[in-house]
Amino acid sequence: MAYIKISHEYKATADHIWSLIGEPGKLANWHPAIASSPISHNSRVCTLADGGVVKEEITAHDPLARSYSYRIIESPLPMSDYISTIRVEPINSGGAEVVWEAQFEPVGIELSQLEGLLAGLYNAGLEALEATI
Repeated sequence: MAYIKISHEYKATADHIWSLIGEPGKLANWHPAIASSPISHNSRVCTLADGGVVKEEITAHDPLARSYSYRIIESPLPMSDYISTIRVEPINSGGAEVVWEAQFEPVGIELSQLEGLLAGLYNAGLEALEATI
């Protein structure tokens, strides 16, 4: 099982950042690669900016811990067994860190290529979040 972890620090408080990213159905509000992300009964359907569709199940949502987890059920991405968590943690400076991590199995692609693809997606979202803040 492969693993990736990307994080970014922000000057905003953890509560403020969680208010922006804590609702799984609002992913499209801050991630530029996601055109829409409606959620219904713990299922999220993300339509990508290029028209691709990713179907996910929200497996955990803990507002007190500022964290949620999800797994991909169906995706055009070359992987299987994808399980991910995104969380917001306060840091000593009064700001916060967003940590986005996942485990997965590459399918028909080199691990390094898939890691690069996922890192690019995560970083695009976390950098766009900076502009939203």
